[in-house]
Amino acid sequence: MINDNPFLFSKNETIFDFLSHRKKELENELMELDGKRLLNKSLEDWCNYFESKYKSDICKILQENIYISEPE
Repeated sequence: MINDNPFLFSKNETIFDFLSHRKKELENELMELDGKRLLNKSLEDWCNYFESKYKSDICKILQENIYISEPE
């Protein structure tokens, strides 16, 4: 079976689309924070929270494990 999908890990978006969407989600969450809640945590706590929520683990392609299957 030959895959006509131009994207490696998604059917309809590039990594840039994904990261742009995640950035927009982060910006929206920041804009929705109210002042009292914002001041109830330290800067370090907020950084840890947002990092754990929005961090993306990037996959590593192992060149030595790449193979091409034979067409059926």
